[in-house]
Amino acid sequence: MQDTAYYTNSTAPDLLKFVQALESNKFVSAQTLAVLETGKVSTRPGGPRYGYGFNEWVVAGHRIVGHGGGAPGVNTMLQIYPDLRYCVIVLSNYDPPAAEDIAAKARDLLLNK
Repeated sequence: MQDTAYYTNSTAPDLLKFVQALESNKFVSAQTLAVLETGKVSTRPGGPRYGYGFNEWVVAGHRIVGHGGGAPGVNTMLQIYPDLRYCVIVLSNYDPPAAEDIAAKARDLLLNK
């Protein structure tokens, strides 16, 4: 029997192109992006709010949008800082929370925490 699962590989440059397409309104309109990125449901007390495919955080007065995920042996995190014009992309071949930990350290450096 043939495996019907669909797998995709992505690279940091691929994700950066995705972010640039979002920010330049080449992928979706600015109005649609605002709906997608705006958190609607709290994921946990003090945690990000989840929108349509994106988490939204506010840390030290700065809005961060992105998404991450993982499974044994793989962990990722994409965080966009719209007002600072930064994007943090972490791809890891380690169990979670490896990428989240590195993204958190990058966040602390970017926000001078």
